[in-house]
Amino acid sequence: MDQFIQEIAREAGGIVRPYFLHAGVKYTKNNDEHDVVTEADLRSNDLLVSRIRAAYPAHGIISEEVPKEQWETDREYTWILDPLDGTKMFTIGWPLFGVMIALAHKGEIEMAAIYFPMTGEQLFAKRGGGAWLNGAQIKTSSRTAIEKSCGSYSDWFGGWRGKEEAVARSLRFTKEMYVHEFVGMHIWSIAPAIKSVAEGRQDWMFSVGSWWDFAPAKVILEEAGCIVTNGDGEPLVPGEAKGIIAANPVLHPQILDILSL
Repeated sequence: MDQFIQEIAREAGGIVRPYFLHAGVKYTKNNDEHDVVTEADLRSNDLLVSRIRAAYPAHGIISEEVPKEQWETDREYTWILDPLDGTKMFTIGWPLFGVMIALAHKGEIEMAAIYFPMTGEQLFAKRGGGAWLNGAQIKTSSRTAIEKSCGSYSDWFGGWRGKEEAVARSLRFTKEMYVHEFVGMHIWSIAPAIKSVAEGRQDWMFSVGSWWDFAPAKVILEEAGCIVTNGDGEPLVPGEAKGIIAANPVLHPQILDILSL
């Protein structure tokens, strides 16, 4: 399965790539103008689902582009797909997007791959086997000083506890950035944030998201040496919508403290 997951991620990326700068929005989700779906999302999903069905017909599939009532969560193995993470970035012409795939065995995330169509870079991680970028093992940063750190966040302040707390968290985080003089970058895609933190180019990340965001993030970032929790500092459960915080073991409690109210 190690090679298979990487192969289908690259194949799906090959389908996505020609649509960049040429893909119109097919529809939006939940009347949210930022949560868009393009032809590239749908074509990538079709490829991934068909390849998995042919190779592993007994496995289940959860996909962002498959209605929830069709998710198969009762199988021994379950594939968790985001056929195009960062569709908003894709539609506005920013090449910060990727194809994300994870495989769970009896509910535990065992491996994941993320392919970046515009750069040809691929992340891969397997539980107990380390995290890899294009065949080279990667590790998260060893930085210990929050005031010298840099990280990424996406849609965190929408949160899961309502707008009032979202505003409070946003104000606290902005204040701490000025006080401690660290850098936070807001992006609409979790895939490049996972890559940057896993390879040590950035020091931390936090985000809200769904199964298809958190499942690959968990195994890749943990295998790269990060502490990965939900937004409350508790063990991350991919099916829960409680956010994700990831950083090296020294910085993680510092980021968690800043984000706590």
